[in-house]
This record gives sequence, C-alpha cells and structure tokens, in this order.
Amino acid sequence: MSPAPYDRIPDAISPAKSLEPTKVSPEPSSSQFRSMMDTGPKAAPSQQMAPSSSPTPMEITRSPLASTGQPSFQTLLAQAKVAQDGLGTVESQLKKDKLTLTRSQNHLIKNKLKNANEHIASAASKMGLEPKAMAHGSGESTVAKFLGYVNHGQDTMLEVQQMIESMGKRGGAMSAGDMLSIQVKIGLAQQEIEYASTLLGKAIEGVKTILNVQL
Repeated sequence: MSPAPYDRIPDAISPAKSLEPTKVSPEPSSSQFRSMMDTGPKAAPSQQMAPSSSPTPMEITRSPLASTGQPSFQTLLAQAKVAQDGLGTVESQLKKDKLTLTRSQNHLIKNKLKNANEHIASAASKMGLEPKAMAHGSGESTVAKFLGYVNHGQDTMLEVQQMIESMGKRGGAMSAGDMLSIQVKIGLAQQEIEYASTLLGKAIEGVKTILNVQL
C-alpha cells in the first residue's frame, strides 16, 4: 500500500488579501448604464423620504401681515372693521361678572391694549388725522382703565374707517407705500387686540372652573 499523500501546503496569507473569495460584480450592459444615468441611483426604501404634511418652520413663522396683494381702500376698510370687532369682544370680556386677573395678566393686557392704541393712532396719523390723547382718570379700577383703552381705540378706529370710506368715495389718492404702512399698522393693532382677548378668555374660563368646583 502506497503512503498517503501529504496535504497541500496553503498559499501564504497576505495582510492586504481578503480571506473571503472576492466576488466580481458583472459590469452593466450599455442599456443598463444608460438607464442608470437617466434615472440616477435608487435610494433604499428606508431612505426615501415621504412628503411631509406638517408646515415648515418658514410657514409657521410667516406673519399674516405679509400680504401678497396691493392694499386698497376696500381691504383697508375690511381690516379696520375686523380690528373694531376685536375691540368690541375685549369690551364684552372685561364686563364679565366676577372677572379676576392675576398681576401678570394685568400687566400683559395693559401693554397689549396700550400698544394697540399706539398702532391705531399711527395709522390715523398716516391718513392725516390727529387722534386725541387718551384721558386717564384717577382712582379708576384696573378693569375701568382697560375699558378706557378699549373705548379710546374704538373711537380712533371709527375715525379711521370714516376717513377710508370718504377717500374711497371721492377717489382720493394715496401712495402705495402709505396704504401698505396703514395696512401693517392696523394689522399690528389687531394682533395686540387678539392677544389681549385670548388672555381675558383664559381668565374667564378660570373663573367658570372655580365656580363649578364650588357648586
């Protein structure tokens, strides 16, 4: 019987050489290469991003005052009426029974109503009006002072509306820049009024909750 052959000596192992057999990918054909160039590489399903339905940060922070259309007497009048209605809402909220405001709420509401009056007065001045200064009564309660801001703003806003209507009827001329400035000022006043109304609404809801608990 012949002796068993020695095992074959393995090839020398090189650090740069992989131990696994190298798989050579077949080269794409000319038609496949042309298709890849037209469509581009396909991302994995997990990497493909579906369109998001949520608003982008730019959409969230976009100011409602940034109007794309040119303001007119009609749009200014409509905007002034909305602000006037907002002041009416604040007035009715301030007249609610047993309305209780915290110190921080008093401070915020006062600032918001004061700023709203300043914006309304600025819009009036832009139209050639001279708004009257607000009279502050001594010894008034906090709610009475707030109502004073509201009433003064309503009076000034009414003058603005009357001026807009008058200029629109007689075909008065106003530069595009002035009309845009008035639009922005009324819009800023409207924002301050809405903020104050929101604070008052929360205070009223708190009073209702306390009354329900007591009952």
